[in-house]
Amino acid sequence: MTLGFSIAVITACANLVLGLFTYYKNPKSASHILLTILTVIIAAWSITNYFSLNASTPSDTLFWIRIVMAVTAPLGPVIFLLVHTFPQNVLKLSRGYLAAIVLWSIALAALSFTPLIFSRVEIIGETITPVPGPAIPLFALTFIGFSVSAFVYLVKKYRHADGLLKLQLRYFLVGILITFSLEIAVFIGINVLHVSWIVAIGPLMSLILVGCLMYAIVKHRLMDIRMVVARAVSYTLLTTIIFAIYGGVLYFIGNLFLESDITFKQFGLFLGVALLLAFTFSSLRGLLERYTDSFLFQENYAPEEFLSRISYILSINLELTNLTKKVAQDIKDTLHVEGVLFIFNEEKNKLLLENLKRLSSSVSIFEELPEGAEKDYLRSLEIGAAVRLQEQKKLVGYLLLGYKKTGGLFTNNDVTVLNALGPQLAIAIGNAQRYEEIERFSLKLKKEILEATHELRETNSKLKEIDIKKNEFISMAAHELRAPLTAVRGFLSMVIDGDTGPINEKTSEFLRDSLVSSERMIRLVNNMLDVGRIEEGRLTITLSDFSLSGVAKSVHAEFQGEAMSRQLEFRIDRPDELVDSVYADEDKVHEVIVNLVSNAIKYTEHGSVIVKLSNPNPQNIRLEVIDTGMGITDEEQKKLFKKFYRVQSNVGKTIGTGLGLYISKLLILRFGGTIGLNSVSGKGSTFWFELPVKNV
Repeated sequence: MTLGFSIAVITACANLVLGLFTYYKNPKSASHILLTILTVIIAAWSITNYFSLNASTPSDTLFWIRIVMAVTAPLGPVIFLLVHTFPQNVLKLSRGYLAAIVLWSIALAALSFTPLIFSRVEIIGETITPVPGPAIPLFALTFIGFSVSAFVYLVKKYRHADGLLKLQLRYFLVGILITFSLEIAVFIGINVLHVSWIVAIGPLMSLILVGCLMYAIVKHRLMDIRMVVARAVSYTLLTTIIFAIYGGVLYFIGNLFLESDITFKQFGLFLGVALLLAFTFSSLRGLLERYTDSFLFQENYAPEEFLSRISYILSINLELTNLTKKVAQDIKDTLHVEGVLFIFNEEKNKLLLENLKRLSSSVSIFEELPEGAEKDYLRSLEIGAAVRLQEQKKLVGYLLLGYKKTGGLFTNNDVTVLNALGPQLAIAIGNAQRYEEIERFSLKLKKEILEATHELRETNSKLKEIDIKKNEFISMAAHELRAPLTAVRGFLSMVIDGDTGPINEKTSEFLRDSLVSSERMIRLVNNMLDVGRIEEGRLTITLSDFSLSGVAKSVHAEFQGEAMSRQLEFRIDRPDELVDSVYADEDKVHEVIVNLVSNAIKYTEHGSVIVKLSNPNPQNIRLEVIDTGMGITDEEQKKLFKKFYRVQSNVGKTIGTGLGLYISKLLILRFGGTIGLNSVSGKGSTFWFELPVKNV
């Protein structure tokens, strides 16, 4: 009974220790949680199995056997889920599938308490044998099915793995294969062959899996809990040694000073006291050290923990001031020095740095320096230790520490820590300095951008004022020019018509050229006035409903003679079903069409000019002026509708004022339409505009 109980306890403890270490390493990982659940199930199985084998009555035996079956009911599903998830931290199964597995395991565990799994136990001689119920195959299929599925899935995962993962999976695979092959054999032996003596070794088989997992943890960092296990093992060994020494000493003292031999009960009490001392020694020592530290400053510190804290401070602080302040405070509190100072490689510290550079060692301890100028210099500054901060070959600065508050010396432990700390601080401070430099540059750049933006705004404001004055000047000049130009045109017409008397042919030709030039000047003046009014929103618009076809016919009649004189085909293409009622200023639309037709006839030497009307969609009417002229290049098309731009003619001359198309665009946009052109150089042009159809 004692041996069986020891086996059960050892098996349970081994599994629980592995499970707890795994869980506390990463309690949010699905793989860690599932392995912990597996170890708890095996531990519970070990204990309950012991009670089932050592129950005093048949009814107690049946009760514990059913407990064992309930405990082990989820064993197969948990193995499958662990294999499916490892080494990921997230369980990659659908909620429905997972819920089905959990509910089935719960139902099977509940079924274990009924006669359907084990109906009764039979006593044959001194052997108590359980009698399987009708549902035992269901239990077997669940355990074997999930275990085999887990094994097959693990083999597939192993075949596709490589590197460290493959090594980890290898021991996982071997452990599961051996352990659950033996467990299946035990299950068959109990329920099929009715061999009851092998019940005791069932939980013991789990130690094979535990051993494989422990080896993978120590050798190949399985689940990354190697350090935890190593510390736990060392702590357990230390506790065991202290326990054995204290127990032996107490036993020896008891036999030496007591008149009679120590009884087993007394020795057990001594061992209990020894165990208590073993577990409380470290805590009491730590408590006393913390208490005496408040007035003696003699607390020992863990270098790993201190360096870990410093690394954390360096990782979360980018600002140099905060970084150095927090690091200095931690060093001061841990090493118990009177002060901590950072000296950086800056112009203001030039003299101090020159003196510190004489120190040959990366960590210079005042007490270890020979008497001389260097030690005298540190003494004058009351510096107990100087640490050079060097990032690769660049000197970042120095970390200066004052004397110990206790008056003691810097220990080897302190020197080791400072040697490890120097490079870390150098890199972090270098990064912080570069960060602050970038921040300063960013602020400088931002300031310069704001100043430049302010200057641009002022310049833009001045340009707007100049533009307004320019428009005012053009408008005033146009008004002043239109009256005398109109008078000139009138007088020229009178002279040409003979109102002042007869003139010869040569004089008449010169006067007609002058009349054409004056009319062109008048059109330029009128266009400039119109541009100013449109841009400033002062143009008088008279909106009305009218037929766009009617306006087009009117323009066609005006230019029919000019087109005939140039021997051009000139016609209107209008479909019968055209919807052409628009709501706009009829005179302004007439002006736009005149401009487009005039340009087309002007730039076309032979061929045709066609005015085409159509409805591209029910909402709009489109007017196109199609010519067979020389066309317009892509570069000219980009500038065509801009103010004062004039297209060069095919004979190398510019014609027009450069305002007609610009005004046309402003007017069409004012009426809610669009305007544009399609042209290929050498193949003619199509100027078009679209206006909304009225009441659509």
